[in-house]
Amino acid sequence: LWMVLCRWAETDPAAALAEAKQVTGQYGLDAVRIVENTISGLGRPTPPDPDTALAQAQAMTNDVASKNPDNPTRAQAFGKAFGAYVGAGRTAEAVAFVTSLPESEERQRLVSDLARQWAYVDLPGATAWANQVTGDASLCKAVWDGLKDRWARVDPAGAVQFALAAFIPGEARTMSFSEIAGRSLGTSTGDVYGDDVAWNLTQQLPGGPERDAVAAALCNRWLEYAPDQAARMIASMTP
Repeated sequence: LWMVLCRWAETDPAAALAEAKQVTGQYGLDAVRIVENTISGLGRPTPPDPDTALAQAQAMTNDVASKNPDNPTRAQAFGKAFGAYVGAGRTAEAVAFVTSLPESEERQRLVSDLARQWAYVDLPGATAWANQVTGDASLCKAVWDGLKDRWARVDPAGAVQFALAAFIPGEARTMSFSEIAGRSLGTSTGDVYGDDVAWNLTQQLPGGPERDAVAAALCNRWLEYAPDQAARMIASMTP
């Protein structure tokens, strides 16, 4: 994550700092400090060699949570390796690695981690990968889990198209629409506002549980900062 934030800070300082401030938990202050140091010219940490970092992660067996940065978990080590690959512009090699793994919970986590890091550096590249895996249900779900937060906020319309192609009608697709709608509220890309995209999404869905679930997600968010929007939606959907 740190390497990704550093590279992002070099190309788009304002966006990188805004994103760093969204990082919560024990890493939040570190994220802001690293981005601010990069912007101020204090330098970025020397990136690890991607191949070496990946080999070290594969050799690890420890996956117990640890606050000691010198004793990372296996998952954290893989995350560091993926960050190195993304930062070096060698994401295709990381993709080849994770997709070669046998299907398992670990593969799902690693795919999501790689997708998440890639999305912050090159969202179009990451979403292009997502659109290539729509025929593999488990891989598709893992990629979506990694991309959905940034994709829904930056390009909600594209995220909707992916959900339509990737998921058959049912619980998974309903959840994906709800996630897109919730994350896109209050965001904007150019002249396209997330609120409008979310609203149009609900209008395009056929009446039924799927539409009701998305509407509920929107209303819950709108009630927090735009009660009039929530009232408008409720009124429009009332028989």
